[in-house]
Amino acid sequence: AAGSVFLDLLVSNRYAQRKLVSAPETLHALPVNFVVPRLISLASSNIDDIDLVQAVSAVLKITMVSSLSNDVGEVVQEIINAVGFCQSPQGDTTPNQTLSNKLCRKITSGWRRTLLDDPTCGMNGLASVLSAIANAMFADPSSSIPLELLGSVVGDELVLIDPKESKEIKVYFAVMTVVKQCLNSLENTEIDAKQNKSVYSRLSPLLLLRRIPSGYYKVAWSVNLDDQDEREAAFSQLVNQLSDRLDIPSLQSRPKHVTFTAEERQLAAEIAGRCIPFYNQSFPSCSCYQRICFPSFTSTLCTLQIVSGGQMSIAPKDSLRAARVALYACCTHMPLAEDNEAGEGILGTVSFVLEVLNVDVADVIEHNVIEDELIRLQTGCIEFIAACLESTLQHHVKNEESKLKPAVVEVESNSSSLKVTTNRDSSVSTKDAVATSCNAIASCLRAGLPVPHKLRLQNNSFLSQGCNEKKQVLSTSARTCMWNSFLVVSQRCSDDRLASWTNLTAPWVLDWASAAPVDEELHHPLCMAAALQILFILVTRTKSFECFGGGKASTKSVRKAHRLAVASIKTETSIGGDYARTAMRRAGLKLLLALVTIDQMDNGTDLSGCLSPGELGETFTLLNGTANVDTDVEVRNLAAHILTGMRTS
Repeated sequence: AAGSVFLDLLVSNRYAQRKLVSAPETLHALPVNFVVPRLISLASSNIDDIDLVQAVSAVLKITMVSSLSNDVGEVVQEIINAVGFCQSPQGDTTPNQTLSNKLCRKITSGWRRTLLDDPTCGMNGLASVLSAIANAMFADPSSSIPLELLGSVVGDELVLIDPKESKEIKVYFAVMTVVKQCLNSLENTEIDAKQNKSVYSRLSPLLLLRRIPSGYYKVAWSVNLDDQDEREAAFSQLVNQLSDRLDIPSLQSRPKHVTFTAEERQLAAEIAGRCIPFYNQSFPSCSCYQRICFPSFTSTLCTLQIVSGGQMSIAPKDSLRAARVALYACCTHMPLAEDNEAGEGILGTVSFVLEVLNVDVADVIEHNVIEDELIRLQTGCIEFIAACLESTLQHHVKNEESKLKPAVVEVESNSSSLKVTTNRDSSVSTKDAVATSCNAIASCLRAGLPVPHKLRLQNNSFLSQGCNEKKQVLSTSARTCMWNSFLVVSQRCSDDRLASWTNLTAPWVLDWASAAPVDEELHHPLCMAAALQILFILVTRTKSFECFGGGKASTKSVRKAHRLAVASIKTETSIGGDYARTAMRRAGLKLLLALVTIDQMDNGTDLSGCLSPGELGETFTLLNGTANVDTDVEVRNLAAHILTGMRTS
C-alpha cells in the first residue's frame, strides 16, 4: 500500500523523482508485476516529463540488473506487456507505434552501458537480456514491441569508446546467443505461407538479426578465441539458411517444394551484407562474397554467355534473380564497410558488374527469355557503382586521400588499354579496392579505355569458370549505365556532401562532353544525354555557376556549358536513332533552362555577362524555332519555357 501511494505521488513530487534517480532500489521490494506496469503507465502518460521518465528508467534498470541472476525474462515480458497496453489502450484498435518506440527508448536509456560496464551484470548480462527479448518475439511474432525494445537496448550503432577485452567478449556472447536462437527458429519454423502467423514466425528471426547493428557482428568476429569452431559453425549455418532464401546455386539444402516470400529474400540479402564478413580468407565458409555472391555471379555469367552465344540450352531466370539479390547484399554492405577490411570481394563484384553491363540486352531479347531479369540486374549494377562512388565521396569529405597501392593495383590511364590486376600473394583493402574501381570506371568513361577484364582474385576469378574474353571494349549501353551511376549519386547525395561531389564531378564532366562531337563510341548520344543530365542536376541543386569549378563563377566554364547545351539542342545526328537524339536534346534544353534560371536568381550570377550578343541572339533564334516547329511535345514546351525566362531576365 505504501508503494502504491508513493507511485501516485511520483507524477507531481519532484523530490520523489530525484529520490528514485539517486536510490532506485527504493521500490525493489515491490513485485515486478506490480511496479513495472505502473511505472511504464506513468511514463507513457508523461512521456515529455524528463525528470519523471528518468526516475522510471532508473528503477527499471535496477530491476533488470537484479533479475539477471534469477529470471530476467519475467521483467522483459512485463515491460513488453505494459508497453503494449499503452500502445493500444482498451477500445483503441490502432496501435500507436510512434509512442511505443519512443517509450522503449526512454525507459531503457542507459541499459547497454550498464550491461557492458557494470561488473555485477556478469559476462552474459547483455546476452541474457537480448535472449529474453528474442524469446518474447518468437512467442508473439506478430507484435512489433519486442523488436522495438531490442532496438532500444542495442542502439543504432556500437562504438566502444573504451574498448576492453571484457566488453568485446560480452558483445561476442550476446551475438552468439542471438544467432543460435535465430538459427533454431529458422530451422524449426513451419513453412506455410498461407498462414499469417507462420509468415510472422518466419520473418521474426530475420528481423531480429537485421536489427542488431553491424558493429556488434564485427566486434564478435574481432575477438580472439582459442577455439573458433563454435563461431565458424554458427555463422556457416547462418549462411546456409540465408543462401536457401536467396536461391544461391549449389548451396540449396531445402526441399524443392519450399518457397520463400519476397520479404524473406530481401531480409536475407540485407543480413548477408550487414552481419556476415564480406570477404573472409581465413574462414571462407563464413563469407558473404565467397559463399553467396561468387556462386551466383559465376552461374549468371555462364548463363549470359550461353544466351549471347546463341546456344540452345538456356538457364532459367532463377540464375539472374539470385545474382540480383546477391548484388543487393553487396550494396547493403558498402556503406558499412571499413577501410581495413579485405577488398578482394569488392574487386570481384566490380568485375562481375562490368561483365553484366557489357552484355547487350538486344542479344537476350532475341531469345525472348530473360530480358526483364537482365534489365533488373543491370539496374542493380548501377546501384552498386553508385555505392562505390558514395564511399569514395565519404573519404573525400573527411579529407582522406584514397591512395592506391602500386604493388597491388595498377591503372595505366595513358596507355591504349586499361589494366587492373591484383597480385596473388598480396591483399588489397576495401578502401583501395573502392578507389581503384572508381578510378577505373572514370578512366573508361573519360578516355574510352577497354573494360578491365583482368581482375585476378586468386581462386575467385570469373575467367577461370569458362567465361570468354572476347569483349574488350565497353559497349554503349555499359557506358550509359555507368554514367547513370554518377547521375544517381548527383540526385541523392546529401546537402552537406553536395559541394564536394560537385567539385569532383562537374568540371571533368563538362570538359569531357565539350571535348568532341557526337560519335558512335565514346560520345554516343545516350552517354551525352546522361552527362548533360548530371550537369543539369548539379547546377540546379547548387544554384550557382560556381559548380563548374574555379571557386568563383568562371565565365569560360559557363560559356562552355552554354555552347554544349546549344550544340546538343541543334544536333541532327542519326546515331542511336530518334530515341537517343531526342534524349540528348531534352537534356541539353534542361541544362540551358538551369543556366537561365540561375541567371534570374539574385545571387550575383549574370549569364548575359558570360555570353556575347551574337551568342545570345543565336540562342533566341534556336529556341524560337524549336518551340514552334519541333515534332517532340516535351522539347517544344521546354524551349517555350526557356524563352519566357530569357525574355523576363
